Amino acid sequence: MRRPLTILALVFGVGTAAGLGHVLPPVTNEALLVVTFAAWAVAFGLFALRRDLLAYGGALLVVLLLGVLSAQLPRGGASLAVLLPLEPDARVQATVTGVIAQDPDLERVAPMRILLQTQEVEVDGVRYQTQETLPVLVYGAYRWPPRKWDHWSFTGSLQYTPESYRGEWLLVTGVSRSSRVGPPTATLSVWSEQLRRLAAEALRKGVEDRPDRYGVVHALLLGYRAHLPSDILQTFRRTGTMHVFAISGLHVGIICAVLVFVINLLRVPRTCRVLALAPVILLYAFMTGARASAVRAGVMAVTYLAASLMGRKADSWSALALAAILILAWRPDKLQDPGFIFSFTAVAGILAFVPVFEIWLQRYLPVDPFREKDEGIGMIPSGLLWGGRLIGVSIAAWMSTTPLSLYYFGRFAPVALLANVIVLPLAFLIVVTGALSLLAAATGGLAWATLFNQANYAYVGGLTGGMRLLERIPGSYRENLEISLLVIVTWYIVMFGCAIWLRSGCAQQDTDTALDLGL
Repeated sequence: MRRPLTILALVFGVGTAAGLGHVLPPVTNEALLVVTFAAWAVAFGLFALRRDLLAYGGALLVVLLLGVLSAQLPRGGASLAVLLPLEPDARVQATVTGVIAQDPDLERVAPMRILLQTQEVEVDGVRYQTQETLPVLVYGAYRWPPRKWDHWSFTGSLQYTPESYRGEWLLVTGVSRSSRVGPPTATLSVWSEQLRRLAAEALRKGVEDRPDRYGVVHALLLGYRAHLPSDILQTFRRTGTMHVFAISGLHVGIICAVLVFVINLLRVPRTCRVLALAPVILLYAFMTGARASAVRAGVMAVTYLAASLMGRKADSWSALALAAILILAWRPDKLQDPGFIFSFTAVAGILAFVPVFEIWLQRYLPVDPFREKDEGIGMIPSGLLWGGRLIGVSIAAWMSTTPLSLYYFGRFAPVALLANVIVLPLAFLIVVTGALSLLAAATGGLAWATLFNQANYAYVGGLTGGMRLLERIPGSYRENLEISLLVIVTWYIVMFGCAIWLRSGCAQQDTDTALDLGL
């Protein structure tokens, strides 16, 4: 079976969805665990008896049941939906205690939005242990505002909002009804957040008077959006380029390139690179918020590095599937997170279509008749190939995410095709320059760090200015639109079906050409 991890990831995802949606009849976790082990034993026995077809079916059943089991296992407390079975839009007075999940936006006009990882909820004098990511709207101004990983308590109106894509629950309160319970504990999360804040300070050197500029750098490189002005956010949403602020393969790839440069200077053997790079890459994904796109990019990068260490050929689809399995096993609720869905769908579309674009480009690139075969394709064809890849990535990402943008946000941005061609090179420059600034600051070169930050000042100006110009184009975006699930499913079936057909057609044409040439 070619690329078995992709099949396993799809089956595990179906099992996770069934567990989250309670599609299967209610059973205890113990009974489900027994059934899973029984299915595994049967599959193992069938493999031993060389009943391959039945054995593969049994193995897929085991993976399906593991997905269901993973989704149903308790993780530190029950969800609010289980503890408080309220009607839609119902409200109840509650006191919620937990850990601040991310730094709030201090420049946002009231109410302040705080993301709380709940630990305990008290309703009518009864306390419940919970595990929920709860948005909290706080009216008023703090003298000392909450910071990430602090322990806080909020008392207010807890609302059940099942139709909201941001979460099924919302707590509305005021500054006077909230209090700091305790400081953060000494954990890896707190340590990584401290590193993140030091990096943010380094990227602010020399441009302290322009928070709109260094705010974009913070968002692109560290996942911080606290200093990102609302008008800039709105511009990127309308041009369909908001994805650039999600820590993803672009950011992780650039960090990898900088780290490889440093490792080469230190003369670290090639076989040991993964041992040196993997912890740093995973720490970066964790430090920037551990969002689905960051974890996915980190796991894929480590998988690529580990493949060469084990003497195996790296495969993008298998790395993507492994990342999906690990994320869903860690946090099954991510399957319902729009960020998870956007990230994996966009990468799948890029992996499906960009190789086809590259094959077409390489066929029609100009060839220098005086250049030897081992000298490469030349500077001009290389530039054309790079530009074609950029356009191909933009088209593939737009086709993959447009139905999701319509479904979740009611937004359609045809200008995103052009906007992404502008955004990606500038984002690349900003992330590279920011990474060099951090490297300079870490080695004591504050003057160089300031110089890199000032260079980013110009890059960010070009990026935001270009997006504002595209936003003003008539018909560049539409809002408040609707799309049905049937249309979305049909779209993706046709899209990926076309990708498979195009790739098979390209492979057949290459075979015919080789036969015509007598190869």
